[in-house]
Parts: sequence; C-alpha cells; structure tokens
Amino acid sequence: MFRFFGKLMKRAPKECLQHDHQKFPNLLANEFCQSCEQSLCYMCGNDHIGHHHPVKVSHHCYPNMNLQNNENLSEKDNLNLTTLRAFNTGSLIQLDINKLQCICGKPADENTAICAACGSATCSQQCHQELVNQDKCKFHHNFTEKAKLVSLRSILLKNAYFLFDKGYAQGTVFSRTSQNFISAFLTSQRSSIYLQRGFRQYGNPEIQTLNAMDIVNGADLDYEIHLMKVCQCKCSHCKNLGNHPMHLCQSLCKSRDLYIFRSYAQENPVEKEQTCECQCQFCQSGHTILSHKKIDCCLKCEFKQKVDF
Repeated sequence: MFRFFGKLMKRAPKECLQHDHQKFPNLLANEFCQSCEQSLCYMCGNDHIGHHHPVKVSHHCYPNMNLQNNENLSEKDNLNLTTLRAFNTGSLIQLDINKLQCICGKPADENTAICAACGSATCSQQCHQELVNQDKCKFHHNFTEKAKLVSLRSILLKNAYFLFDKGYAQGTVFSRTSQNFISAFLTSQRSSIYLQRGFRQYGNPEIQTLNAMDIVNGADLDYEIHLMKVCQCKCSHCKNLGNHPMHLCQSLCKSRDLYIFRSYAQENPVEKEQTCECQCQFCQSGHTILSHKKIDCCLKCEFKQKVDF
C-alpha cells in the first residue's frame, strides 16, 4: 500500500527536478517518466521523449479530432473536420493567408501570429488570451497560476514575409518552436504558408483558421515523413503512453509487431514453425522461452534483425 501511495505522489503535479528553477520557475511537473519513475515538466519531458523514454503525457496534451458541434454537419463543416483530423495527425497543411481571419474578425496582416500550441491565428495577444480564458488554448495548464499569461504565439507572419522577400526558398522553416509543436514553412507564394503539427497538441485551431486550411496532397517525402507526429495506434503499449510521437513507439508498438509477424509468417510459412537455434544474446536471455519457434523472436533476434521484411 505504501508503494502505491508513493507512486501516486510521484505522479502528482509538483516541482520538476530536471531544470534550473531560477531560469524557469513556473513550470508544473505534470508528466511522468515510467522508466525513471519521476515527474517532469513538459519542457524536460520533450528531452526525455527524444531519448526514447516512455513518458506519460498530461491529459490536456491529447488530440481532439472533433469539431465543437459534430451533429448535422454542413458540407463545409465536414470538409473542415477532415482537414482538422489531417492537421492533428501530422499531415502537411497549406494555410491561405488571404482567407485567414482572427477570432475577432480582423483579416490577417503582418501582426497576425499562429499559436504553435493550439493552432489558432490571432491579431494580438489580447485576442489569444480570449482563447485561454475559454480554455480553448490549453497550453497554460503547464504553468502555475503566476504564469497564466504565457502563450506560444510564435509563428509570426511578419517573419514569413521577411524571409520570402529576402528570396528564401519554399520549405524554409520560420517558426520558433520545435517539431513537437507546430512547424511552419515558406511556400512558393507570399500569400500562403505550410503548417505541420507534432504530438504536443493543446487545443484545436478556431474555425476562422480552419477555414483557411487545405490538405497538401502528394507532398514531397520530406514533408510526409514526420516522426514527431502523434501516433494513432490503439495497441495496449501505445494507449499506456497516451499522446506520443511516432518515433517513440516504432520499436515496441504492438500493431507494428503484428504487421511484421504477419509479413514473416506469409513469406516464411515453413520456417516460422521451426525451432530457433540462434545463440544470440536475446534468444538466450529468457525473454523468450529458451526453446521457441523462429517466429517468436523475429522482432528482437539479432539474426532476424538483418532480414528485410
């Protein structure tokens, strides 16, 4: 029982022990590393996840694939819902600046910024604060009450205009945040930008922003392969991690295991039933039954790792 309460205490939001609190004093430790058994703030959690640690992320950092009123959707709403799901799962999105409006109705100009946490475009910090007050941008949940006015309005259109006018090429990154949040790139036109969302998701873009979004079909492979996008697998391993990037679970995800098992079984129908005689460290470690079939170790066995499935 004492061990159980000890784990609860470790998971409770408290001071993160990973960073300098004189430099970052207001960050809540509302994430938990399962291998280190310690609580982390979102900032230090990013570093942990980057080193393949299984970090349980906070509940407010989960993708929301639905529009607010998901009943009796119009044709335009259905189109927006498809775009929203594509955006939240890491597809490349083109944002038409000529269609873009702030939540107050003001058309986009060089003072417009897009929040890398919630994805909404606003003309000012005051307008973005309205989203915070309505809990539509949830990034403030990472901070103490003393730091309520924080935001990630870091995708600045004036930066895009500056780089475009200087002759920078399509694909140039101009956002100030990591791929964990929302990355922004130049397109071939001054009137649009590319957006691509990572796994750190703190709300959905408002309808005024969503109306200006289009899914980029047939984009270059560099845009399509986005390892920081949120994993969509529903296996027990991935569900236990909560919201996490693709690269974190690619060696453990049970759906991937199942895919490789099936591929190996189809390509090696006779060999899969044979007894494994490999002397590698994994096969002799006890992680599998010491006398096991070849299909039982095809994911981890040093010999099978050399096989291209």
